[in-house]
Amino acid sequence: MNKNRSAFALGLSVLLAVVAFGIAAFQYASYDPGREETARQLAASQEDLLVFIDAFLDRRTGSLVAPPEEICRIGGSAVAESDDVYEEELAAIQELTAHREALSDLGERYDRFESEVSLLDAAVEDGVVTLTVDEQGKLYYTQLTGEEPEYTAWRTERAFVFAHDGSEWTLVSQQMTGEGKIPPANEPVI
Repeated sequence: MNKNRSAFALGLSVLLAVVAFGIAAFQYASYDPGREETARQLAASQEDLLVFIDAFLDRRTGSLVAPPEEICRIGGSAVAESDDVYEEELAAIQELTAHREALSDLGERYDRFESEVSLLDAAVEDGVVTLTVDEQGKLYYTQLTGEEPEYTAWRTERAFVFAHDGSEWTLVSQQMTGEGKIPPANEPVI
């Protein structure tokens, strides 16, 4: 009977070792150091990215209030726009400026705006981070006749995609999310 117990114990030990080895091998195979590093960088940079997103949307909305003297790149030492995004934004702001001028010709003007951005979700995949934010904005009408409403407002969800090159985050794309939504005032129809 001792022999049977010893053989059973040995067999059970081997089975547990095989199971433990299989679990360890699976965990190692699914371990992605790039994803972990990107997640660590994101945790350290999340506030910088949200400040950048806020400035990005303020630049757009501001073009509906006053014509920009110069359309400058947004960025600092931690976050920047890719060349493609910057070119797209130049076109977007030019369209929004033309829209502002057309409204002004019709007697509709804005004198200020408010905006708020809050984080809804952060996803990390293949060294790329997607931040989904809730944008809330208001454009206040200049009271020319006194019959204008106080403001026009919107709320929309946007996704901003950033890549990290080891020294800074770069915005590589952004877009509104959700199908069939009415575009907010600061969204060009390019």
